[in-house]
Amino acid sequence: MSRKGMTIRQLAIRSGLGYATVHGYVTGSRGGTLPAHQNLLAIAQTLGVTIDELSGKKVPPPVPPDIQQIVQALERLSPADRAMIREMAERLKKGE
Repeated sequence: MSRKGMTIRQLAIRSGLGYATVHGYVTGSRGGTLPAHQNLLAIAQTLGVTIDELSGKKVPPPVPPDIQQIVQALERLSPADRAMIREMAERLKKGE
C-alpha cells in the first residue's frame, strides 16, 4: 500500500470496507476467495485506478482525441476510400 502512501487501515476507512476485508485482499490471506466486484470497485476508486490496473493487467494508454476523430472518420468511408487512405499513409511513412 505504500505506493499510494496509504496504510491498509487508511485504505479500509477511505474505501468504506472493513480492515479485515482489505487486509485479507492485500495479504492474500482470504483463502483464495475472490473479492466482490463492489469491493474491488471501492478499492480501485479510493486508489484512483481502474479494476484492471488494480489486478495487474496491462492497460493500453488512452487514444488521443485527434486519433479518435480520425478513426471515426475512417469508419464512415467506403472500403475503396479506406484502401486509398491506407496507401497514402504507407507512402507518407516511406517519405514519398
